[in-house]
Amino acid sequence: MTSQGIETRQATALSDMNKQIEELLLSQNQQTEAIRKELSGEISELRNMMEKYFANTPPPSTN
Repeated sequence: MTSQGIETRQATALSDMNKQIEELLLSQNQQTEAIRKELSGEISELRNMMEKYFANTPPPSTN
């Protein structure tokens, strides 16, 4: 195989690897956003539960 053929194969392999990396990054970003949304919802629920709890709990006595 000529050096030009090897260079072409290497360039193609690098291009394929770059595409795979871009796809992985996109997938990772989508997963991160989904996790962020899920956690945001759970944090809001927890905050609401805490607010209700403390709204219904009398303050500690200072005796």
